[in-house]
This record gives sequence, structure tokens and C-alpha cells, in this order.
Amino acid sequence: MLIQAWKKTSSYIRYHNWFSDTLELDRTAINLREFITNISTEIKSDSQLLSDPIRMVPAPKSQQWRIESGGQWKPVNGNGDTAKIRPLAHVSLRDQVIATAMMMCLGDRVETRQGDPAMPLDSAELHTVVSYGNRLFSDFKNGKAHQRWGSGTLYRGFYEDYQTFLARPEDVAERIHKGHPRTLIVQSDLRQFYDRVTDDLLHKAIVNLRDDSGEAAFFERVTGFLKWKWSDSDLKEVDIYAKQSGIPDFSRIVLPQGLVAAGFFANVALATFDKNLRDQVGREILPNIKLHDVARYVDDLRFVLSAPLDVDIEAVKTDIFKWIKGSLDHSAPGLSPAEEKTQVTAFRADERPLVQQSKRMARIQTAISGGFDPVAGGEILDSVLALVRAQERLAKAEAVNEHDPFRPVPDVRDSTVDRFVAGRFRSTYRSLRPQLWQTHEDSQAEGDGEEYSQFRGVRTRNELDDEMRAFALELISKWVSDPSNVRLLRIALDLWPDADVLTRVLNLLRRFTQKGGPRNAPRRIAWYCLSEILRAGAVETGFVEDDEQLPSAVKVDEYRRVLREEALRIVFTTETRLPWYLKQQAYLLLATDPPDIQALPSHGSSDLSPYTRLLRFLKGDAQKWLSDEFATYAVLARRSYLDAQRAAALVGPQLTPSRINRIASLDPNFAAELVAATGGVSSLTPRAKADLGLSDHSDAKSNTLAKIVLSPETRNKLRNERALLSFASKFLLAIDGVAETAPISPSEVTLGLDAEMNEVGELQLHRRNLAGDSLYDPPNWVPVDDHWRFQLGFLLRFILTAQPDFTRPARSPHWKEEKQIYRSPGGHWHERIHGFFNGYSAFGDDWLPISDWVERLLFGLLWWPGCAGKREDTPVAGTMREAQEAIGARLKYMREMQGTSVALMPLKVPGAFKREGKPLRACVVQMAFPSVDDFHENDLTMSDADLRIRHRRHLSAALAAVKSSLALRETHKGMDHRLDWLILPELAVHPDDVRTHLVPFARAHKTIILAGLTYDELFAGQPLVNSALWILPTHHPTRGAQILIRRQGKKHLAPSEKSFETNGLVQSFRPCQWLIGYDWSKDPDSDPLWLTAAICFDATDLHLAADLKDRSDIFAIPALNKDVKTFDNMALALHYHMHQMVVVANNGNYGGSNAYAPYAKDYRRQIFHMHGQPQASIAFFELENIAVFKDRKTSGIVFKPPPAG
Repeated sequence: MLIQAWKKTSSYIRYHNWFSDTLELDRTAINLREFITNISTEIKSDSQLLSDPIRMVPAPKSQQWRIESGGQWKPVNGNGDTAKIRPLAHVSLRDQVIATAMMMCLGDRVETRQGDPAMPLDSAELHTVVSYGNRLFSDFKNGKAHQRWGSGTLYRGFYEDYQTFLARPEDVAERIHKGHPRTLIVQSDLRQFYDRVTDDLLHKAIVNLRDDSGEAAFFERVTGFLKWKWSDSDLKEVDIYAKQSGIPDFSRIVLPQGLVAAGFFANVALATFDKNLRDQVGREILPNIKLHDVARYVDDLRFVLSAPLDVDIEAVKTDIFKWIKGSLDHSAPGLSPAEEKTQVTAFRADERPLVQQSKRMARIQTAISGGFDPVAGGEILDSVLALVRAQERLAKAEAVNEHDPFRPVPDVRDSTVDRFVAGRFRSTYRSLRPQLWQTHEDSQAEGDGEEYSQFRGVRTRNELDDEMRAFALELISKWVSDPSNVRLLRIALDLWPDADVLTRVLNLLRRFTQKGGPRNAPRRIAWYCLSEILRAGAVETGFVEDDEQLPSAVKVDEYRRVLREEALRIVFTTETRLPWYLKQQAYLLLATDPPDIQALPSHGSSDLSPYTRLLRFLKGDAQKWLSDEFATYAVLARRSYLDAQRAAALVGPQLTPSRINRIASLDPNFAAELVAATGGVSSLTPRAKADLGLSDHSDAKSNTLAKIVLSPETRNKLRNERALLSFASKFLLAIDGVAETAPISPSEVTLGLDAEMNEVGELQLHRRNLAGDSLYDPPNWVPVDDHWRFQLGFLLRFILTAQPDFTRPARSPHWKEEKQIYRSPGGHWHERIHGFFNGYSAFGDDWLPISDWVERLLFGLLWWPGCAGKREDTPVAGTMREAQEAIGARLKYMREMQGTSVALMPLKVPGAFKREGKPLRACVVQMAFPSVDDFHENDLTMSDADLRIRHRRHLSAALAAVKSSLALRETHKGMDHRLDWLILPELAVHPDDVRTHLVPFARAHKTIILAGLTYDELFAGQPLVNSALWILPTHHPTRGAQILIRRQGKKHLAPSEKSFETNGLVQSFRPCQWLIGYDWSKDPDSDPLWLTAAICFDATDLHLAADLKDRSDIFAIPALNKDVKTFDNMALALHYHMHQMVVVANNGNYGGSNAYAPYAKDYRRQIFHMHGQPQASIAFFELENIAVFKDRKTSGIVFKPPPAG
């Protein structure tokens, strides 16, 4: 339970909290086992469980500031005492985890009582749900909530629930409007909500959750723990804030703003209030005014009322405010509504109309999420800017005259719109810019300036950069006018990381950090803003994977130099006392480029000591440190700041036996890197050697599993389904009947390979009973009788990840490792064992020939407490003997799937949405890129900068054309703007465009995509491969919507590629033949429609055709083929001999894309044929009755009889 609480807590703090002590989070993550053990021991003890004191981090609330004529930045009213702050709280990680664990214990009860927030707005039970904000990530079944307490996700997604909350009053008003012409929508807000919840209110609400008297001890512990006192050093700040806010007693607080579980317990505190509101629905709450609906998002309230036609809106506003206040006084004493934020609008009337900004936001989000071409991208930017301009006009109208009866009222707060606009402008800018030409001259040279060009008028990069600079400066101006917009400031600097702009911003803040500068609240506001700039500089500002996403005019290195100088000034200044949280962020930035250590100040045991020690470590000053501390900072340096080579150079010379063994216990992969760099195997304990795969028991006939997997020459020998299954079968046979409760590492398993069968021939165990904790120890929650599951599961993951730390997902080095940037160090292996992700993507390579059966096998073996799925649904739900039988049966099946040319690999893909009874709708895009002129031996990957621009534009325009064609077909074919399968030709898509173009399209349209990739380097230092990707949107019952990616290789290179092969530039590569099971029937036992593909010349392999003849239903051929007539004849022949549909998607420079199916009627056999070239074009085809097509070999009327054999 505590491990899962840590997962949720650390993730939420890192990515959602306004403030976090990043280094404290990282050091705890690295030493997680000890941290969790200490908390567990404390909870189990009889002593009272009390919370730690909390520190205040004053942040700005919304208020007006300005720059005076002398350049001074200050509050508009000039009175620093009235500057408004938000009292953020820095809660200890111990308290955070305990509070989250308590929340998890109560989660199902609280969520069940609040109702399902995903309930459709037209449901008759909608009135049972009031609360939308801070709802736990849960599943509802028969009205009961089941929290996903084993998931790393804590709360449901903000955007989806907030959109539902905003849409709900308008939806209800629409339904009642005919019967109640005077329909009103009320917006209100709770004033200083989190700070005003008293311990009496919260604790009574918690006790109301008790089901029986046997739970009294638990609830006593919870209420005794959930109350915090401020640190003595912050009491002055606390007193100032309490007086400013009119809070009688703020010395204690139960919902600190910074507590991860605060959102959940806020809903608990308002449970009685919510119930009272639900009970009022359908009644008159004021004379002649009836309440029809109520909804709440944290402290934001919405009501739908009906009233007489002659009612005065201003009077209603006054009366409804009093009614809300009375409801709170009765059911949530201490809380009150904010009168200035209470507004009433008339639905579909000429007085105070409601402007549905939320729907404009939803349309923009939809347009962005599906990808876009240069034309659509420009239109999205125009829409984003129009949204914010409309909001500004509405805000200005309210400021001029809030009592104006004709003034429209937006349904979204100004701050929400500002944040939405800033974020969407940034994402659109960075997706659009790489598709544009730099200047008008470049654009005209490519034909964009021609009179009838579709791209005439499209922005150039220079124009887009100018527009973005103006937008970024506008965001900074909004922060200048209201410092609570500090997130807008961060986005602005990320968009335009210009040293001069940064200098001007820092100049506004500098006097607040100098002697004699402003004091009290204004100074604290400036401190917080500066800390955010420094933090952003370490983790985000100006860091992008592709430099084309940055404006040309800015020099990011100069920006970082200026910010680094400011950080040094903050750290070294002695003229005034600056707060700990500001200095922490300065040190975090300096760690990305550490200064000389001689001048660093010493902070003893203060909050800053870990930061100064980190800088000293990164400069190599750790010779005298104890092993535990050295290992902690070594792992932190490797995972957060350095790549493998630089980390080895820093840490290697300072290693001792105790240090390397401690590192091995914390981060096995890093320990293996250090051993490889230093050769220090002898310093490791026997246990560490075995776990890292460095104990070799190989002989002439067999090798250790570790040696096979970790050697580059043999690492992929076992990474296929047949080899894995044969290993599992032999391993279970070896431990069957033997009481093996100790860990079994890959160094203690030897095996011989049967090369002809591609299986494990023999396997032996060499148990050594080594002392010490092991990475391969079965977890302590596992019964002894089930240890075999983890012993086998761990070794299977070791084979698949091909790395010493099998718990860590296999990934290529992140692009951030090459930058001077902080990155999250990732979880401890102990944490990952309590939450294994065993999906295909965890094993790194998209070509791995393993099916979903292996994923389910691993899930069943490595099931962990809190996991959403059921072990009963896996192949290994029963005993070890039953598992042996299931694995044996699967191995037999995979042997049967071995063809004469290649191993066939079936993969069933559950539909991302219901397809039952609907035809298969497919589309072939005959792209005209690349042309013969685009091939150059020195750039077969087609990564030249100008070529990439043309390529991106062509691909994005092709996808936009498909969308437009779908809209056209929908006018006469219907089918819900649906596309089931999109096929692109050979070598049509650059690998870098898969994530930015194809995946968004697949996700938005639920479309399976088959796309030929440009030549790609799969294996470092080896020749390139020609391949295609299957991009498969699917829906998992516990993981939700997913995108699966599988790579189809090409074995037979075309004659035109032979010269590339001869010169060592391209190689043959086809590890398996994928069979994609398209889910078409509502009957789960129905055989899928099997789709498969061969890349161009592979389709001429008759052995492959024979292997697929009785296995697949549609054979797709992405091609770049000049000999169109031959491929026409081939498709014509194959469709009959394979007795299935054959689809050729050729490059548009040669044309001839076609599809044939073995229908009996001659005119039906040719599904389509694209004539003419060179041209890009699109063809749709549909398989109307899949059930009949699946039965084609026995349907002698509709289809031709199948060929002999």
C-alpha cells in the first residue's frame, strides 16, 4: 500500500504541484526501500502518528501590478500590505505518503458516495453526481467505485472532467428551456476554500465514512494525523496572511495547498454540502425560483434555475448568493461564497447571455490532437488567438460596467482561458514550424507563392517567429500586470528564450532581492516568480528534441548564461537574506552546469545542504564521503544530469568496493556501466556479480543465460516467442518438484540453443545460495508456493529487456542526456516490482516477434497488489503444472505458425471503438514522396534539412486530404467520419514523423495505419533497413486507449537496392511476418479479419504467399515500384491463388495502386485501380460484409472457388 502511495504521490508532486523540493524527491526515490520501511515501522508501532511541521512558500494570487515610469514593478495600489499571496505548503514526503495511503483506504467509499463523474449528461441519474474536480482514477460497476489504487495515476484527467462540468449546465438548460423560458445559469466560487476548511469540519466528515465500530482505531489515527502546524520559522508569514485574509486562526491547517491528497479530502469535507444541494434539486429554493441542477468542480459552483419571466437578474444574484451562504453555514461552517465571483446569466435570452468559450476550446483541442498541415496549423493559431481576444473583450466589458444587462458572460474563467491558449499556442507552434520554409524566397522557390497554390499565404518560419515573439511578450505583459500568471511567464520564456528579454524580466525582480528593496508580500511574490524562472531554466526553457522547433533569432546558450549568472548571484549574495526555496531552485539550475566548488557557500545541515553537496559531487569533490551518500549522488548524477560516458568518467576514479556494491543495489544498470568502463568486477560481492550477469558458468556446450543475453552478438537469440516459450518450458521443468524459494539470477542458469528449431535445447540450474539481498528475490507479499511465478517472470523480462536491471523498461538513451538539463531520475527497481508494465513497448524494440500472449503470460506471472487486471484472465492463472501445459500448448501452436519462409506472428487488436456490423473502410494514399531524385547514398535516411521540410509538408498535406475526403464521403456514405485502415507506400514516412503525424491521426480517427518507413538504422553501426510500421489504436480493459506499434521488416531487397546492400548501406531484415487481427464482430469467439503486409519485392516470394494462403484475409503491399504492369499482374494472380484481397499501395511517381478480391463476378474483382502518374492521389475501398468474406472459401456464389491445394 505504501509503495503505491509513493508512486501516486511522487508523480503528482513532480508534475502538478506548484512547488516541489526536487532534490528531496530524487534522493528519496533512489533510497526508496529504506524510506518505505521506516514509514511502515512507524505506522505499525503503538506510538501516536503525528504530522511534521510544514513550511510556507508564498505564491502570488490574482492582483494588479504595473511598471512605474521609473521602471519599478509594484502593486497598483502601492500598498505592499494588501498584495495577495497564496500560502503554498511544503509538506514532508513522509506526511505526503501517509496521507495518500489514508486516502487510498477511504477511496472506494468516498468515490461511490460521490457517484460516477463519467455519467452521460443525458442520464436520468445525473442528479446523483455533483462533484467533478479531484476525483480519483476509478472504475464504476453497478454504482460502486473501485479505485485504481495500484496505478501511478491519482486523479482523473482535468481536461475531460472540467469540460463535462462546463457543458453540464448548458445541457440541462437546453432540456428544460422549452418548459421554463426564463432559465438562469449561476456561477459562484468558494472564497479561500482550502485555507478555511477547519479540522472540525474535515474530521467530522471523515468519521461519517465509518461503516462499523471495528474501524474506530483506523479513523482515530486518520483524524489524529490530518492536521498540520506551520514551522516556527514561518509563523510571522502565517500571521500576516491570516490577518490579510480575515481567517481567525491559521496556525493549524488540514488541507495544506501542496498536500497531494488535499483535493480528495476537500471533497470529503464538502460531502454534506453536496448532499444538501442534491436534495434541493427539483425544489423551490427561493420564492418562485426552482433549482434544476447543481455541479461543483472543487470550489467552482454551477446552478441551473428557472424563474418567472419578469424576474430581475441582479435581484436573483443577491438572493442566490445569500442562499449559497446559508447552505454553507448549515453544512460546511467556516466556508463562504465569493460575492465578486457570483454571476447570473440568462439562457437563450437577451440579457446577460452565456458565451460558450468551453466549446471553442474543445474544437481547438480536437483540431490539434489529430495533427495538421501548414494551412490547418495556421488556422489553429488564428483560432487560438481569436479565443483569447474574445475573452479579453468580455473581461474589459465587465470592468467597464459589471451591471450592464447586455454584457455577455463567459462560461470559463479568464485564467483558465489564458493557460489553455498559452499551452496550445506553444504545442501548435512547435508542430507547425518544422513544416514551413524559412523565408518568402524559399517558399516561392518551392512554388508556394504561385497564384493558385494551396500554400499561398501560409506563414514562413520568419513570420511565425515574429508572431510568436509578439505572443510571448504579450504573455510576459500579462504576468507583469498580474504576477499570479507566473505559468504564462514560464511558457513565454520557453517560447522565446531570448537573453535580452530575460535580462529585462530579471531587472524587474532584482531590487526585491537586494538590500533596501521592497518588503513584505510584494517581496515574497517576486521571490516566488524568480524561483519559477530558475526552476524552468533547469527543466524546460528552450529544451526541445528538434532545434527546428525554436525561433531562429534567439541564442539559447546566451539565455542560459544570463540565467546562470543570476543563479550564482542568488546563491552568493549576503546583502539580504533570501528564502530557502528560491536558493534551492538556483542550485537546481547550477547543477546542470556546476560552477567551481571553491567558492560555494557551506550550508551545514540546512535545507540547502543537499544541493551544495550535489554540486560538489558533480565537480568530483566526494572522496571522503560515506558509501551510502556517495552512491545516492552517483545515481542521481547519472540519471538526472549526465550520460553514461560522462557519469563513468566522474564516478569511476572514485569507486571503492563498498561504493560500487551500494550503487549496484540501487541502480544495477549504472553499476554495469561502471564495471564495463573500469573493469572493476573483482570489487563486487558474489551476489552483485550474479545479479549483474558477471558470474560466468559457461562451458563448451552451454552458456549462462546472462552471457547469451548481455553479449551483443547473441542478445537477440532468445528475444522471440518460440525461444521464450521453450525457455519457460525448460525452466519450469528444471524447478518442478524442487523447493526453490531463493532468488535465481541469469548467472545461475545455463542453456544450449537449438539453432535449427530456434529454441532452447537444454537448461540447467547452478544454485549457489549467495548471501545478500537480490534483485531476483521474489517479493515478500508472494506466497512460497507462488515463487516460481516471479523466478520465471524475472528471467523472461531479463531476456526481453536485455539489460541487468530487468525492472527498468528498455529504452534508447533519451535526447535530454545530450543537453545540460535536469531530468527525472525514474523510479527505484523496488518501486517498479510493485507495478510492472509488461506491455510490448517496455521491451524497447518495435520489431520484437512476440505476441500479446507473451504480454498476458508476464502479467499473470508478475501480478502485483493493486493491479487493475485479474490474474484469472491470463494463461498462468492456476498451478505450475497447469502453467506448463498452457506454455506447452502455445509452443506447439507457434511451431505450427512457422512458415517455410518466415515465422508468422498473430496479434489480435481489440477495436478502439465498436465496429460490430460495420464494413471495413480503408484508404490507400499514393504519395509522391520520395521521388528518384531524393535518393542519395550519403543520405538514404532522407534527413537533409530541406528534404525534411518537403517531406513533412507532403505527409501532413496527404493526411489533411484524407480528412477532407472522409468529410466528402460522409455526405453520401455516412459512417461517422470513420476510417479503419490507412495504407501508405514503401519509404513514404520518415521515422521522426511517426510520433508527430501518424500517431495523432491514428488516435483521433481510431485508424489502423500501415506505412512504409524511409531507410532506418535499427542497430547502431550496422546497415540500414527497409521496413514498414503497423500503428494500431486499441482499447485495453484496464489501460484504456492505447497505440501499439509493430515493425514489418523486408527480407528480399529489390534489384534497385542491391547496390546499397553491396556497399554495406542497407541490409535484409524480417524477423517475422505480422498477422494483425482486426476486431470486427461483437462475438469475442469470432475469428478476426487477418491483415498482413509485405514490402514491395517481398510480395514476389511465392513461399511467403503459400505461408499466408490459409492464414490471412487481406494482403497489403506498400511499394515503390517502377514496373507497374508486373505488379498489376502479380496482384491479379495472388488474389486468386491466395484467395484473399490483395492491395497494392504504390508510390505516386509510378502509380498503379490497386486492389483485387476473389469475387465470382468479374466486374467486382477489381476493387479499385489508380491510373496516371506522376501524381499523389487517394482511393477508398470498403469490405461491406466481413462475415461473408471470412466464409469466402465455402461461398461458391459470391466468390470464386478456391484454388487447388
